[in-house]
Amino acid sequence: MGIVATAPVSVPLAAVGAVVGGVVGLGARIAVALPRNSAKPSIDAFAVQEPWRHAVLDAIRAQGRFTKAVRTFRDGPLKTAVGAVGDRMDDAVDECWQVAQRGQLLTEARRAINDRETAWELQQAQNALGGNTPNDTQARTIRSLESQLETAARMDALIESTKDRLDLLNARLDESVTRAIELSVSGGQSGVASLDDDVEGIMTGDTIAGRHTTMISETDGDLGKYLETLSTLEERGAGIRLLPGHGPDGEDVSAFARKYIDRREHRLTQIREVREKFGADVDLKTMIDEMYDDVDPVLRHAAEQSTRVALRYLAKQ
Repeated sequence: MGIVATAPVSVPLAAVGAVVGGVVGLGARIAVALPRNSAKPSIDAFAVQEPWRHAVLDAIRAQGRFTKAVRTFRDGPLKTAVGAVGDRMDDAVDECWQVAQRGQLLTEARRAINDRETAWELQQAQNALGGNTPNDTQARTIRSLESQLETAARMDALIESTKDRLDLLNARLDESVTRAIELSVSGGQSGVASLDDDVEGIMTGDTIAGRHTTMISETDGDLGKYLETLSTLEERGAGIRLLPGHGPDGEDVSAFARKYIDRREHRLTQIREVREKFGADVDLKTMIDEMYDDVDPVLRHAAEQSTRVALRYLAKQ
């Protein structure tokens, strides 16, 4: 069974990454993947628009070239071993198709946000102040407009990240085809193990972002499920390459997952300690001041959101 690692971001739908080794990543909620022997989806590349269509077609072509290369092998252990890698490639093509469909939905959702108009409204609201301090209503209006622009920016980044990961997936599929062709003419002297290594990894999207922590949506995010997914990644990701949504690849998914778990547990412990110090009804501002005494003011809103999500998780315990 592969692993689906999805990004709990505050957008209508998160993109999903995929890995050839049968392990997959990104969506709006945390989940565990389908087994390899599940029913295969029907793939229609022309049901999605560019750039998703191109990625699906590339994956299908790579699958066809791999199958053709395997047919040139003589019957024997080598053909059997390479054929087993082909099963994993089949899974990757299926996942590529799923990613493309979700990428299409994300693109359509992004088109519904008119960030130019929002930016104009924000400028008008700021100009109307004339240098004066905004009243409560004005401040809330400005913050709402800023939040809309931030959401649009996150969605743009997510779309680009998904495109990049599909490009990476297809590049690795093509590399595996090349290796299979090499094996077919070398009689296996270059080894099947190296071919299998090329298609093993876990693409975590923003579940393990690589460079920073992951923001969980206040509306539909679930810290409990997120921690469960991190635990699954720690359990199954030992020695497996990490393919994050941002930043460089890592050598060991398990180690990264443990670091993310420890960070979340640290924040939960801080909340408990603040409650013991100030009482269970301590207000959010006091809690943030105690927990994030060195946080950049620009990141305070993110700290507040993360803490509210953590409080909701603790309330369910």
